[in-house]
Amino acid sequence: MQKLIIVLAVLLCFSCTSNKKTTLISNENGNIIWADGHNEKFYMPASKNTVAFIAGEDLVVYSRFAIHKVQGCDYFFINRAQLKLCEDGEAVLFVDRKIVNSGYANFHNTYN
Repeated sequence: MQKLIIVLAVLLCFSCTSNKKTTLISNENGNIIWADGHNEKFYMPASKNTVAFIAGEDLVVYSRFAIHKVQGCDYFFINRAQLKLCEDGEAVLFVDRKIVNSGYANFHNTYN
């Protein structure tokens, strides 16, 4: 039951965006299309050190684990969640090292 609550809490961070929420990230420069069909917009600065998403009415910022780049992929983390983003578009969301979602990331001139 506790694992289900954790997974649901993380997935809540990736809820659908509405017009009210998109005003918090007006300069999104990428999106992830998750396996379940969700289309999640994000902002990644030129430094590529963070990735920002909207969760409810809050801004959620993942920080890059700077020394952990493997085969064109960067790893970002917040609390117990980890986000893997790769140059080829692969996106994987982990909670406690278990995959909870995967998808394809579109980078609008941010990752190359």
